[in-house]
Amino acid sequence: MRWLLVVAVVVVFLQHPSIGLAQQSPPMMWQIYMMFVATDAAVTKCLHPDAEKKQRFKANQKYYEGLSKLQLKTMFPEKSNDLIDKTLMEGADGITQHVRTIVDSDSCSSKRVAELIKPFDSLAGIGYGPK
Repeated sequence: MRWLLVVAVVVVFLQHPSIGLAQQSPPMMWQIYMMFVATDAAVTKCLHPDAEKKQRFKANQKYYEGLSKLQLKTMFPEKSNDLIDKTLMEGADGITQHVRTIVDSDSCSSKRVAELIKPFDSLAGIGYGPK
């Protein structure tokens, strides 16, 4: 389920006229960052993790956001930093809104929402956040 969401947003991102990536594969760091975004949206609505785990998750999410920007800038040096930031923000906002819609329609106890929440512990523990 969550990969379908990521793929849908990646397709929209790649077809964004200002980026012009329609013929390219989605950047890997961007895919990982969008998984963080989807998981965060579901966790924010449905779980109450301890502060330390949430802080580690957010630090890791920020790390992958930075890697995404760097990867996109490397792939498309002619694009401005502002455009890359705006495109990432639009993609993240779209995923967040879509996940909120799923949670609102299915409830936090649904199988679809559970699939979105499932990566939280792994993403919080990958090691880039504070220990």
